[in-house]
Amino acid sequence: MRRQEDYREDTIRRLHEEKRLEANMSNEERISEKRFIRRTMMEQKEREMEEAILKAQRDRLIREEQMLQEERLAAELEKRKLDSIRDEKMRQQIREISLELRALEAKLRSAYMNKERTAQIAEKEAIKFDVMKRDSEIAREMKIEHERAEEAARQREVEKLIDDRKSQFAADRERELEERREEERMEAFRKQIIEEERQKLLREHAMRLLGYLPKGVIRDSGDLNMLGSEFKDAYSKRQIDPFDEEAWDQRR
Repeated sequence: MRRQEDYREDTIRRLHEEKRLEANMSNEERISEKRFIRRTMMEQKEREMEEAILKAQRDRLIREEQMLQEERLAAELEKRKLDSIRDEKMRQQIREISLELRALEAKLRSAYMNKERTAQIAEKEAIKFDVMKRDSEIAREMKIEHERAEEAARQREVEKLIDDRKSQFAADRERELEERREEERMEAFRKQIIEEERQKLLREHAMRLLGYLPKGVIRDSGDLNMLGSEFKDAYSKRQIDPFDEEAWDQRR
């Protein structure tokens, strides 16, 4: 019984330890998943900030280039205007050239605007595509992690089920053995009681029924020794072997 109690306590301690380890593993997996999502969101925000800074730098460079072109054109026009003062015809030509330049400038500005508009549209589409691609990758990675977590959880459940069944089998086996031992003890006790009562009846009645006891009532020499020397001597005087069947048959 002491060995069975020690085995049961050891099994309970082992089950508690396994539950504690499983709880720690589940907490670590949830913390790892939260860290992964937070790190992914931070990386996305950093990329968006970098793209915004690059766009602002491109816009500033375009504006600075336009301002430089306008300044160079204005300087050129001013120089030509000063030169045209000497000659009316030259001033007329300069005015004509100036009108042509203004028209060209307008066309160039229009071309720049179209170019910038096209670039902005392309950039927006590229950003939209990158965001969609990034969201798709994040969703795919999260799905993979989720599937891995589910698979790990299923594996843990299977292992736990196997361990539980092993423990249950061992407990059932131990219980069956204990029940069998208890049945054997009870059977031995029952036989002992029957034997004690048989010997008690023999001690009370054997001497009184000497000569009339049926065959088989006295089983062996142990019964003769138990009934005492007086009963044994009486049997010897009768010169009959209580264990000889032929002698009993002749007596009848």
